[in-house]
Amino acid sequence: PDMVAPLSEEWVQNTYNYIPEELREAQCEPLRLVTQEVDEDYHRHVQKAILDYILLETNEQNRLGITLPPKPSNPAGRERYPWHDSVNAARDFMERELYITHPIMTEILY
Repeated sequence: PDMVAPLSEEWVQNTYNYIPEELREAQCEPLRLVTQEVDEDYHRHVQKAILDYILLETNEQNRLGITLPPKPSNPAGRERYPWHDSVNAARDFMERELYITHPIMTEILY
């Protein structure tokens, strides 16, 4: 038995309200097919969301015998970038070799 609540008919009708009535009447079959596709997508994504929520707990992962790969970390910009060393070397070169004759150079270097 399916445990997912069906797509709300009210939601579908509210969506239809954005489509002009003459267009809804002229395009009944394509509208029916799109509604069917939306219903299938909704059903699949609700099932996936439920499973994702259940698998947040390691006890459930162990009980179901599912091993999830580790989540990739999000360093939020704290990792070293491949260009970091060359930028620092260029900044050091400019500090040693260039004269600050323009106010913008102060902004760039410091």
